[in-house]
Amino acid sequence: MDIFWANAGVHSLPSSQRVEVLVHDGTSDLRLWPGPGPDRSLLDAYGPGLRDALEKQREKSGGELAIGDVVRIHPGKLHCNYLLWAVTRGPEQNAQQADAPNLEIIEKVVLRCLEIAANNNSVSIGFGALGDGPRSIAPEERLATIVRAAHRYHETSRAARIEIVRVCDPRSGITAGARRLVGRLAQTAPEPPPSIREALAGSSSPSFAKKTLTGSRPRPNMATVSSKRPRLPETLDAAEVASRRVTATPYDRGQRYKEGDWFVHPRFGVGQVKRLTPEGAIDVLFEDGTTKKMLHSHSG
Repeated sequence: MDIFWANAGVHSLPSSQRVEVLVHDGTSDLRLWPGPGPDRSLLDAYGPGLRDALEKQREKSGGELAIGDVVRIHPGKLHCNYLLWAVTRGPEQNAQQADAPNLEIIEKVVLRCLEIAANNNSVSIGFGALGDGPRSIAPEERLATIVRAAHRYHETSRAARIEIVRVCDPRSGITAGARRLVGRLAQTAPEPPPSIREALAGSSSPSFAKKTLTGSRPRPNMATVSSKRPRLPETLDAAEVASRRVTATPYDRGQRYKEGDWFVHPRFGVGQVKRLTPEGAIDVLFEDGTTKKMLHSHSG
């Protein structure tokens, strides 16, 4: 399992860093706190259906959950397969918000979220700085606790393993402070290959936009092509990769893929299915030019 820092909000990860599962910590009565804060950020990213989704789960749960419980919520407009609502604080009472959780509760819900994600065959998960609220612990400490809990899960769990954990915060100073607390337990995600960065940098130009929409490649100058030149390794078109980075769905090994399908893997980036293997796997060509054998649902 790889634990990566992400200098972005957990609800607004760039497409190359998107994950299958997003985690939000909230109240035991599954109600949103008014005003600015993580609940407002979630509502803005999720869309107007969030309160209805929470109400359905509240009815299903009998009105209130216990501290440390985790429930699965429909993702709404979030770029993920599902949302995990982790209970870290009590409900608002007499217009007074409950105190933020201690580090022990944060660690408990992180371990529980990883377990649920693994049991659902998810390979990637994202956490923000859980534990915000009145009298909250410093965000650097909270982020470091998430990293340590993920590392502990990796070291001790015998269940299916999560491949990618992203620990997210848009404040670079906060993530820098958390890095110092955990050392090498977490790392910075690798940059896209230079060719992809150049393509993305030029994405605002009309000619680039045209190539992105059509998927066409520039015609080579045949006068400069030597018939004796060895065949180059198979690669993906940079403009097509840039387009698919925005439009392709995250990799899901529970989905059935066919030749030509595109997805975004949380570790390897944009990939295209090139062939189905006899044993039921798929060979995928990724944006860095490597081909990897991946699992998928080949039944049916």
